[in-house]
Amino acid sequence: MAKNIVKFNIRGTRFETNKETLQKIQGTVLYDLDEVHKSYDCKNNEYFFDRDPEVFNIILNYFNHGKLHVPKYICGALLRDELDFWSIPHSHVADCCWRAFYAHEEEQDVLENLRKANTDIFYSGKHVNKTTVWHVFYIMVVILSAIIFCLWTLPELRTELYLSSFEASDHPHITNSSNSKMTRLIMSDPHPALFAMETFCLGVLSFELIMRFVVCPKKVEFLKTIFAVVSILTVVSMWIAFGLEFSKAKMADEHGSRLLYMICKCCTMIRLLLLFRLEKQFSGLRVLLMSIKSSLLELLLMTVTFFIATLIFASMIYYAEIFEEQAFNNIFISMWWAIITMTTVGYGDYYPISTYGYLVGVVCSMCGLLLLALPVAIIASNFAEYYSRNKDRERNMRAMEEDERKNHTQQNKFDGNKVHPVNGT
Repeated sequence: MAKNIVKFNIRGTRFETNKETLQKIQGTVLYDLDEVHKSYDCKNNEYFFDRDPEVFNIILNYFNHGKLHVPKYICGALLRDELDFWSIPHSHVADCCWRAFYAHEEEQDVLENLRKANTDIFYSGKHVNKTTVWHVFYIMVVILSAIIFCLWTLPELRTELYLSSFEASDHPHITNSSNSKMTRLIMSDPHPALFAMETFCLGVLSFELIMRFVVCPKKVEFLKTIFAVVSILTVVSMWIAFGLEFSKAKMADEHGSRLLYMICKCCTMIRLLLLFRLEKQFSGLRVLLMSIKSSLLELLLMTVTFFIATLIFASMIYYAEIFEEQAFNNIFISMWWAIITMTTVGYGDYYPISTYGYLVGVVCSMCGLLLLALPVAIIASNFAEYYSRNKDRERNMRAMEEDERKNHTQQNKFDGNKVHPVNGT
């Protein structure tokens, strides 16, 4: 019976098992053990391996039961290395332990993304970003320009035309138009102070974009970045709208000029996206962007599913209300109703009035809650993962800085205690 006992010394921890147990699974290191194996200790009649003893106990259980179960306290990366050493396929992990075994892969992806995003962007009292002052000034200009954009439409801050002049009587289709908002924007100019601040903001944004492009060593790659595209679109739209302010007569005559002006003014509000450039200074904002990026697949799936549900419920409500003349004249109106209902907005501009329509409305609203709630939970989970890992990384960076500071202090103290020879003695 003793001949069938195989002894192992795994880093000082001893294990014993039957030889028949090791012969249950072929192709592994333990299956091919014999007395001429390099790990065999003739003196103690045992095999010595400098490996993890806790994982080895798991492996012995695997040989006994045929399934590899992973305790939650074992790191998946460590277990993977041990399985590779013992030549055990990863596919033999029990399905009930897949989460514990593969969780480290997701964590590694998160940590790798954080490492790339945080390269040279860890700031503390010792690490000061020299461009911080400029970033703060730039963001203040962006916020100021957005405020000016809103104040631009206040009737109280509009004055008589001074940037361009034309006779209102020559354009009766504008002065007599029922669209008072359009008439006000064309027949008046912004307050001079507002126009001066808008010009200042336009100059700063244009100068910043040009200088970034000039000093950038990889100009093609720079133009491909999202912030470069937003900056270019913002500056171009602002310049076009700025030029049209001096051509009010042309805007009064041509519908195309008025439409171009409105489009450009609307596009300039994407300047607020430039606030996300602060992600280099604020890790929380950076984590938010990375969480959204990692959830793009789920967002795409939600969009496709939502579109399919919209078409289904639009068709259902159209035919449920087919005998009602005053509701849902076409499928496109029904699609609008389905979107508003599933998002729980409920404007009430279109609504069912029949019993079948009520039933469709109830099912539509319930499905909308489910379709929107599930992806939100995934995004929240990704954000929580990135946020917690980022906090751990920042703690580790602070600990490394503290260790470096202590080592520097000890080195200075050691150098100060050295005895230096004087006059050759």
